[in-house]
Amino acid sequence: MVHSKKENTIINSPVKNSSSHSCSFEMSTAWKTLAVKTTSLLIFCLFIIGVSFPTLWYIKPDQKRGRIVLAGNQINWKFQHIPLTEKTVKILGTTNIVNGFYENTNGTIVSFYLATWEAQDHADLNPIAHTPEICWPASGWEQQETASSKKLEVSLLPNQELRFECQVFKSPDQKSKEFAIWTTLLHRETIIKEELVKSNPKNNSIASQDSMLREINWGYFVQRLVNRKSSHGVRQQIRISIKIQTTETEARSILSVVAHELLTVSNN
Repeated sequence: MVHSKKENTIINSPVKNSSSHSCSFEMSTAWKTLAVKTTSLLIFCLFIIGVSFPTLWYIKPDQKRGRIVLAGNQINWKFQHIPLTEKTVKILGTTNIVNGFYENTNGTIVSFYLATWEAQDHADLNPIAHTPEICWPASGWEQQETASSKKLEVSLLPNQELRFECQVFKSPDQKSKEFAIWTTLLHRETIIKEELVKSNPKNNSIASQDSMLREINWGYFVQRLVNRKSSHGVRQQIRISIKIQTTETEARSILSVVAHELLTVSNN
């Protein structure tokens, strides 16, 4: 009888082990199934958040703010159009460009540039990649110290203020200096470089300009994100410049008057 009990014990042991392994396998399968479902749910939630985040986070801009246009009354100014090359137009990504020179009855000549991108036309356009402090040094112009403020506010009709950035540049042949004012607008809100990045390029090299451009891009992204302002919308760039004949102060004053006379705000 004793031998029989031992045999029963020996015979029954494998059955118990098999049941234990089966239970362990079922639990492992259940955990794997739960993990897959949890991961799928997490991915789905992240997808929904990613898709809905821009709509929920960014504040919808005021579409009635209008845009900057040329003033209708320009009896004191004569415009000479300077066409851009096809390569330049392709880089800019728009054909809605006014580029050339304005001359008034007193013989004052200013260089003028106004470009407009509709909301769907500038997905890959850097917000301030084509301002004078980026483009001009790449063409041989040298940035100079500005004696006056690097900002200029101009009053436009009807009762609007437009902020410009300012800089003096020495021509590639080193024979003259140009005083330039420019602004980049998104929904007619001014984008100022100094509000995005505090540093200036160490020199006029392409590497230095590219480094500053990357800082500007990051600063721009952070600014729009923190302020809950979308980068999608009508964008404009305006640049006016004049050769310095006497003093920087005089050139600055002339350009302030020119911007006031040539530009206005349209709500259409």
